[in-house]
Amino acid sequence: MNERELIIRKEYDRARYTFIAGITLLVMTALLLGIGIFGYFNAKGDLPHFNDILESDRKDRTGKMAYLDIYGCYSFASDGDRDYYIAYDDTYNYMISMDEEAYEDAAEKYENSNGLIRLTGFTVSIPEEAIPYAIESFNEDAGEDFLNEYNFADYFGDLCLAVRPEKKVFGFDGFLTVSGVFFIGSIFMLAIGLILLFTGRVRKNSFSALFDPADDRLLSEVCAEDAVWFDKIKTGLTRDHLVSINGSFDAIDYSDIFWAYITQHKTNLIRDYDYIHIADKNGRQYSFANSPTFIKKNRENTKDLHEQIFTMIRGKNPDVLIGYTQENMEAFQQLLRRNKEDQKGETQI
Repeated sequence: MNERELIIRKEYDRARYTFIAGITLLVMTALLLGIGIFGYFNAKGDLPHFNDILESDRKDRTGKMAYLDIYGCYSFASDGDRDYYIAYDDTYNYMISMDEEAYEDAAEKYENSNGLIRLTGFTVSIPEEAIPYAIESFNEDAGEDFLNEYNFADYFGDLCLAVRPEKKVFGFDGFLTVSGVFFIGSIFMLAIGLILLFTGRVRKNSFSALFDPADDRLLSEVCAEDAVWFDKIKTGLTRDHLVSINGSFDAIDYSDIFWAYITQHKTNLIRDYDYIHIADKNGRQYSFANSPTFIKKNRENTKDLHEQIFTMIRGKNPDVLIGYTQENMEAFQQLLRRNKEDQKGETQI
C-alpha cells in the first residue's frame, strides 16, 4: 500500500467512522427512550393515592408524588402563578393547585373521560393565606357555615396536591428532549456517512466502489506514479480521470467533461473558498479543488493551482469549455435541452 492509498483510506475511514457514530447515536437514542418509557410507566404504576399520604403518620409527607381521581373541582383563590381548587371524588374533598398548563392538561383529560379523571402531582403544605378563601367558598357551595378554621383540617387535612402534567411529574419530557437531540444528531451523522460512503454522483464515484476488490483499476490509476496530485486541495489528475478525495470520492473521466470554470463560495457575503465547477456531458455537476481564499494572499496561489488543472484538463480533452462566459453558458443550456429531448425519444420508443 503506497502513500497515496493511505491518504485515500484515511478519508474513507473518516466517512466510515461518521456512519458508525450515527449508528451508535441511534442505538443510544433507542436505549434512552426505552429507559424513559420504562421509568415512566413503572413510576406511574407505583404512585400512592393522595389520600393515603394525607392519612399517613409519616413526617416527610411533603414533596411526594401522588395521584388523585376526581369527578370535578372549582376554583376559589389564586396566588398569581397557580390557582387553588376544591376537588372531590365520591368520598372526600381535597385541596389542589394548578398552573395554566396543568389546568389545560386536566381539561383535555376531562373532555376525553367518562367523568372521572386522574391528576398527578406533588404534595405541598396548604398555604395559610389560602385557608380563609377555601372556607368561604366551601360554605357558599354547601349553603351553610359549618366549615371553619377549627375543623378545616378534619375535612381537608394539611396538604395540597400541586398538580402538574403527567409528563413533567415523571420527567418524561426531559427524556423526550434529550432523546430528540440524540435522534437528530444520529440521523444527521448517518446521512452524512451514507452520502460519503455510498452515494457519489454515480455509483463508481463512491469510496465503496473505489475499494471494490473485484475492480481495482480506478484505485491503481489513482495510486500510480504518473498521477499528479495537489495535496492541499485534495485533487488529483490521473491517466484518465480528474479525482477529488475531499471527504467523499469523486472521479470523472476527462472525456466526459463538458464545461469547467472557477467560481467562488461566500458565507455571509465573505469569500471563503474558490473551487472548480465541472459539468459533464450528461448535465451532472461537480465541485473540485476547493481552496480557501479567506486570506487574500492565498487567492493568487489558488488561481495558479486552478490554471494548472485547467491546462492539464485541456491536454486530456481539447474540446472542454473553459471559463464562465455567456457563450459557454448557452452551450451548456443547449446540451441540457438536447439531453432532455433524447430522453423523451427513448421513452417514446
